[in-house]
Amino acid sequence: MLKSLPPSQQTTQLIKRLQCHALSIPDDAGNVVDLDNGRLRAIEILLRKVLPDLSADAGTREDAEEG
Repeated sequence: MLKSLPPSQQTTQLIKRLQCHALSIPDDAGNVVDLDNGRLRAIEILLRKVLPDLSADAGTREDAEEG
């Protein structure tokens, strides 16, 4: 399913699946999203490749504000 989508849409689909899983809400098709630990880890690895790590950014901003 994801292979046929452009990379930006693949990222969006992964985020939607994570949100559905985390919030225990059905996906757009009405299906319950239940991800095992292996799938969660795989999604985490893929998202780290395409999205910036905002937690690392927050530390540098706090340091700059203190100085």
